[in-house]
Amino acid sequence: MSYSLTPTFISRTIGRIYDCAIDPQLWPETLCSIRDEMDLAYVQLFFAAPPNEPSALRNFQTPWDESWLHRLLPLLPIVPGIQQMRTAEVDSPIAQLQVIEPDAFHQTEFYQSWAKPQGLGDACNTTVIRRPEIEAWFSGTTTQRRGMFSDQDLMTFQLLSPHVRRALLIADLIDEGQFNLALHRVLLNQLSIGVFLVDGDGQVLLRNDASAAMVEDRHTLTEVSGKLRPVSVAHRTQFLAAVHRAATDEDGLGTLGNGMALPGRDGHSAVAYVLPLGRSERRRALGPGHAAVFVSTRGSTEPPAVEVLSALTGMTLSEARIALAIAEGQATEDLAAQQGISIHTLRKHLSNAYEKTGLNSQTALAALVNGFRLPLRPN
Repeated sequence: MSYSLTPTFISRTIGRIYDCAIDPQLWPETLCSIRDEMDLAYVQLFFAAPPNEPSALRNFQTPWDESWLHRLLPLLPIVPGIQQMRTAEVDSPIAQLQVIEPDAFHQTEFYQSWAKPQGLGDACNTTVIRRPEIEAWFSGTTTQRRGMFSDQDLMTFQLLSPHVRRALLIADLIDEGQFNLALHRVLLNQLSIGVFLVDGDGQVLLRNDASAAMVEDRHTLTEVSGKLRPVSVAHRTQFLAAVHRAATDEDGLGTLGNGMALPGRDGHSAVAYVLPLGRSERRRALGPGHAAVFVSTRGSTEPPAVEVLSALTGMTLSEARIALAIAEGQATEDLAAQQGISIHTLRKHLSNAYEKTGLNSQTALAALVNGFRLPLRPN
């Protein structure tokens, strides 16, 4: 045997596996390293979508004759011990010659037609992922010269299996994150409102064209070492608290959320609203999520949708519709008639809107609504 199960061997191999999380193209090279270290004939990382076996979704492997691999798939149903190997507990390696005697194995059609002509001996299969939508196995095969898998071989596969699974999870998250950022960039650049995607400390992960212009102007917002900050020093503590809360405690946002006014230089001002982003259960296990910061300025020209205004202020949809109409200059009597309600009911809606926004006049309410204008840039 050409390897020893030492901390150096394990740590070096695990390091290679996690390199594959960053660059999945390294899997074949890493599997070759494991093959050579363990003196194996063949190592693979095989994926399938039940119940459509043996249809492979993707397959990382050490080099092998492709014509033989094509012959293998139709033979899978008659592989001795295939059910025991495929249904074993996750991270529990099963060797083929554990479930069938060597003499009996050598008499099987599979051995005679596939393994023997290639000089192959024992096979070891380790389930690394088993979910309703996908399964994955980490497996290896010995040469006839190498013989059966030893207890040390099985222990090696068992030690490596959890790290293979974590590397696959990290790679999926990285791919998902890169895809989402690219998608966000395309969509958000259609908005003339500034949008920043930040982490819990305000580190900017992505900004659209409008927000980049805001930072460049430095009228209301700036970046310090890549972190988003209001130009107004007096508002930085409140702003950072809102970002941190959105990234770590979305349940504590409250009825009014994290909307705030941001005064700036030379008479400029903006309204910022901070929302939680990326808090799925899978990401929650990896730490704090991210926040989306929407920033509108006086240059906005289109009013927000009723649903957006309701979400930003805590007003009901009826109250938000009335507030929007007030911001557009409609008289209360005309508005009541248009809505099919009495002037008394309309004033009650206005009173509720004042209470939820902390305002006390139609003029102030109109100014607030106009501060939340969210226009789309024309194509």
